[in-house]
Amino acid sequence: MSVQNFRELHNQDYPLVIANVWDAISAKAAEKAGFLAVGTSSHAIANMLGYEDGQNISFYEMLYIIERISKSTSLLVSADIESGFTEDLEALNDYIEKLVDVGVVGINLEDGNTDEEKRKLSNQLVLETKIKSIKDDLKSKG
Repeated sequence: MSVQNFRELHNQDYPLVIANVWDAISAKAAEKAGFLAVGTSSHAIANMLGYEDGQNISFYEMLYIIERISKSTSLLVSADIESGFTEDLEALNDYIEKLVDVGVVGINLEDGNTDEEKRKLSNQLVLETKIKSIKDDLKSKG
């Protein structure tokens, strides 16, 4: 299964329903229930490991859990990576490459951050720049 398969699931005559998962057991349950894809839940993963939501978990802890999920199922995996865990575009692109390496075929990049216990929207240009950088980097790698 690939990015192309994931893209095709988004262009069907009926909605794509994606199960939110937070560990290998929930991913296997989604597979058994007949889902075609799963999305990782950054909130649930953070809470499972004792963190509050809002990028309080490190990218590498999140990556570890996402890899366990990806390796536990044959379903397509899309990863919720909060706001990308960094503002540095080179580091962000490296994170995306690591996610691709563990089998992730899609990402959810949030448009907000938690600042002093409050959620707030990021500047739309910041999100736009991140998305463009990710797309350009992935295209350059084929």
